[in-house]
Amino acid sequence: GQLGSTSKVSSLPGSPTDGQTVLFNNWLCRYDASAPFSAYPWAVLGGLPLRDEVSGTGYTSGTSYANPTSAGPCIVTMPAGINGIVEVEVGGEINMCAGGHFWQSYSVGGTAASDTWANRMELSGNPLGPDDQQAPIVNLSRKARHTISSTGVTLTEKTRENGAADCELTRRYLELMPLFIGT
Repeated sequence: GQLGSTSKVSSLPGSPTDGQTVLFNNWLCRYDASAPFSAYPWAVLGGLPLRDEVSGTGYTSGTSYANPTSAGPCIVTMPAGINGIVEVEVGGEINMCAGGHFWQSYSVGGTAASDTWANRMELSGNPLGPDDQQAPIVNLSRKARHTISSTGVTLTEKTRENGAADCELTRRYLELMPLFIGT
């Protein structure tokens, strides 16, 4: 069906009508009075995700999640006054070390990073081969859905490894795309 007229707004309308569409934060949103998630009645129909990218090289060398050293971390913040169901993607290019295990995840506000949401790469033995050439460079990404019930929540990239050797990280990113939002 038709979307009707769409207004660009700086905040979601306080008294929307069923089917109303707005352009909020560069997202096309439609109000649905009978939405499956009553706390998040605005369906995001399209737009660009919130994204932070770090192109410089960062390193991880600890067995607990922490910010990458040297460059980073990637940080994305939900707009003030908005909460909802979102899809988060974390990814980048990982230059693995011999026998390394690597995880790239993110914290969500006060919730610590989790292996459940993480990219994970594991190499057994010496991946360099008999000539000790270049370690493998791999591009990884992982998506996960979250319900973010507080407004203005910040997501922060975190990494860890198994302690065998430092892992090098480049072209890392963290992306948040809302699916259903509310105030």
